[in-house]
Amino acid sequence: MIKINTTLIFILISSFYSFANDINIGSDKTIIVGDEMELKKAGKIACSKGNSKAFNSNNIVNADKITYDKINTNLSAFGNVQLRIKIKNKESFEAYGNLAQYNMTSQKGKICGKHVLIKYFIDNSTTPCILSGEEIHIDAKARILTTIKKNEKRRPVANVYFGSKKGLYEADKVVISEFKGTKKIMMKGSVLGKIEMKDEKNDIKN
Repeated sequence: MIKINTTLIFILISSFYSFANDINIGSDKTIIVGDEMELKKAGKIACSKGNSKAFNSNNIVNADKITYDKINTNLSAFGNVQLRIKIKNKESFEAYGNLAQYNMTSQKGKICGKHVLIKYFIDNSTTPCILSGEEIHIDAKARILTTIKKNEKRRPVANVYFGSKKGLYEADKVVISEFKGTKKIMMKGSVLGKIEMKDEKNDIKN
């Protein structure tokens, strides 16, 4: 186990960011930074505490604490987790929660907490589809988000935007996916919802 003190951290962070800027485009190398760093198992495991950040060309993870396995690229993030994922065709996910387990290569994982939220920016849109729940599973490369009811008090909720319409849905299970270029939302179990529509003169609510 190797511990790095805060005096060295400033130097290491500066060099990490400098190096990251050089490899940011088209690189899968993951960089870990934070207020405190600890290396385990001959440097194969990196642990960061305080203002922790892990990033490569397609993923950025911010949290209070991050543990990263260099060999299998598995990452665990704890406390105030923010996950930003870039996918194809200028689309992206932004996820927020208390705990995340995520693979920086496969872009698969899950994010958990009392108030988990994922924003799905479709086709570079500024207004995202929003999925909330207590545990959301992510498969970014396949563009699949899945959340299932964990208790009776809180059920998954999906906010969906399409043109001038906004849909708000609640169900026991919600899956947002893409198939052959078409975005789909599947809902199962006591589905509830409403659609809001706007025209140029009046707001119409159903």
